[in-house]
Amino acid sequence: MDAFSASTKHTSSCTACQNSQDCESGAPIHQAFAAAQDAYLARQSAKRRS
Repeated sequence: MDAFSASTKHTSSCTACQNSQDCESGAPIHQAFAAAQDAYLARQSAKRRS
């Protein structure tokens, strides 16, 4: 949830990131959120298969 909060907080104040273009400082924030989301979805998928 921290990665989501950081991503949305940055996006709300960054014009470049609001236009689907990650700025230099926003890119790592958004990548961290994407990685956390991917890991969560992988865990959920594994739970459904077991």
